[in-house]
Amino acid sequence: MRKLIAAAFALLLSGCWMGSNLYSASDARPAMPPGLYRLEGIESENPTGRVLNLPNGMTQFGDGDERLLIGFVPLDAEGRIFASWVPDHAVDRAAEPVVIFNLVERLGDDVYIFYLPTCDGEDREIARAAGAVVELGPSVTTCTFDSRASLEDALRRLRPRPEREYMRLVRIGDGER
Repeated sequence: MRKLIAAAFALLLSGCWMGSNLYSASDARPAMPPGLYRLEGIESENPTGRVLNLPNGMTQFGDGDERLLIGFVPLDAEGRIFASWVPDHAVDRAAEPVVIFNLVERLGDDVYIFYLPTCDGEDREIARAAGAVVELGPSVTTCTFDSRASLEDALRRLRPRPEREYMRLVRIGDGER
């Protein structure tokens, strides 16, 4: 799961949708059934990991030292698309709080695709139209959201496309050992 965190920061360098803590654990809702999942799309020494839904609403990926918390908020009544985030303290307590937001699509009960919106082209225009502040930097352009409403509006406008996909979690079992 450390590779997942490293991949998230590498993607951040490409110019992502971000913001401060727009969500807390109390906003999170389980999006995935607990069990054993295979990680696809990101190189990993251990491409499988356990998913647990925690009592506070957050979802835990991995076990022991190799765990990552992710929050999900449904964006539709069917529970097919979600906003997702990694709490800033789960990544680096000493860093400036930055939260990267993703769009997650559920395909059936066993496949979850994570899409990373970028801050260029059509994605940037969607973010800007929803109220994001676009900052053109010398090497990275960022789309920063200051409200949940504007972020969720923008995420609902995104259309999942293969070029945005960066990770897939496929449930391969109930996780019983």
